[in-house]
Amino acid sequence: MRETLDDVLDIREHVMTGPIPPTPGIPDTDNPADPDAPPPIDEPPAPIPVPPMHNPPGPLT
Repeated sequence: MRETLDDVLDIREHVMTGPIPPTPGIPDTDNPADPDAPPPIDEPPAPIPVPPMHNPPGPLT
């Protein structure tokens, strides 16, 4: 007799008991109370400074 997938995995008996636990070392971004999560950013990042353009003296050519 050949086994079916249901016999091997017995899917009918499999019951999820709750959410999947977080992986250690990887912050849980969905949980704001996660101690491993980075602190929230309150202000936007500083703009990147752009050096001024050098305009040589004389007429435009």
